[in-house]
Amino acid sequence: MAILDEARIHLEKALEIDPQFAEARLALAGWQLNFGKRSEAIRLLRESIAARPDLSEARLLLAEILLLDNQEVKAIEQLQKAADIDPNDLPSRRRLALILTNKGETKQAADLFQQVVEMDPLDGEAHLLLGMLLEHPDDYKRALLLFQIAADIMPEDYRPRYQMAELLLRGEYTDAEGNLVTSPDKPSALKHLHATLNLAPKHGAANLRVGEILLDKGDTRAAKRHFTKALEDHDSAGRAYLSLVKLGFEAKKADAAFRFLNKAVSHPDARGDALVTRADYFIRNDECVNAEKDLQEAVTFFVEKERLLLEESDRAAANANFARARRLNEDAFEARRAQGPAWGHLGRIKLKAGKKNEAILYFEKALQANSAMDECRFELALLLENTKRDEEALEHFEAVLNVNWSHAETHFRLGERALAEKNHDKAKMHFLIVTDIVPSHRKAKARLKKLG
Repeated sequence: MAILDEARIHLEKALEIDPQFAEARLALAGWQLNFGKRSEAIRLLRESIAARPDLSEARLLLAEILLLDNQEVKAIEQLQKAADIDPNDLPSRRRLALILTNKGETKQAADLFQQVVEMDPLDGEAHLLLGMLLEHPDDYKRALLLFQIAADIMPEDYRPRYQMAELLLRGEYTDAEGNLVTSPDKPSALKHLHATLNLAPKHGAANLRVGEILLDKGDTRAAKRHFTKALEDHDSAGRAYLSLVKLGFEAKKADAAFRFLNKAVSHPDARGDALVTRADYFIRNDECVNAEKDLQEAVTFFVEKERLLLEESDRAAANANFARARRLNEDAFEARRAQGPAWGHLGRIKLKAGKKNEAILYFEKALQANSAMDECRFELALLLENTKRDEEALEHFEAVLNVNWSHAETHFRLGERALAEKNHDKAKMHFLIVTDIVPSHRKAKARLKKLG
């Protein structure tokens, strides 16, 4: 403390001798900041900048204080001025790039990080962050190279390796003609994921990814080991529990799977899917009240998720990050499609309770969310048959076949309708298709015998 006081005295004397001594004011501002005197530090820094506008260290420190006071716009202004005044000012550019990254202004941030890596080719962190900002398929190879450089510069850092794996798994790039190609490279990604886990064994997302790849390859035991490891990372635990739920049900260990389901529900990243899966379990065990509660919560969850993703997509588009905006929009579409199974289950619960009008309403909501749900569309068509909406029923039956030509029961219903209209050739055609799909279909065989 005595040394600091002595330093302050010397700095104040220096300013008495030369009031324009900007560096002394900068040093004195740092002293004031150490003792929590922000307003005094700001005054000294502004005086220092007024005396020497090119003193970038003063602008950088002032920007940091302004950020602490939630004055982001003013902080950005100081950093931008420092960068404009000094073409070789690396710290200000780096700090400004980080702020703009957090604001979602990725294009400007990427331009600044590009300047940083050109000024300091050994700045591994800048290479890593620049690669993460290059989300457009046009930049696929460039981003991969940046991550490789970052990995070479920072050999003990797991992040560049994990980012390489994610990029390879996404596999989106443009070919020579400018067409979007999606071709995930799982073998190469797996190598980088293992390298990530060698450096960070508890990396939840990496364990999840490895588990998913191994599960696709049929190595259930190894996949389960990685999913279990992912439980140690709170951010990945929800998806890990869901993966273990699937393995539990497949192994006919329903009790263990149900325990995992209850845990998955408490994690935001897995909540919606976990609620629908748990509701399905309740339905199979005739616990319709519990199922209905979970399904209503799942719908609410997915609706909110879709809204948030669309808002984030709009922000990305406003910041000219159109690749990210597209992916977020696709995620929002998936959140909407995920509402379909929940509405479909609710429709079946109402149908089982004899509430046909409510069942129709829920089936319609399911199809609005996910038009490809052929079984749900078939059930709706059955409910609409022989009502004032019989023509809609026919349209739904035909739509089922557009999605799934092998839906035997739809062919049977269309055969029945043709038979009622005395169109025997058409009826025979549909019944023959039914017996091709399901050779043991007794009703279709009986109809064909009658027609014969």
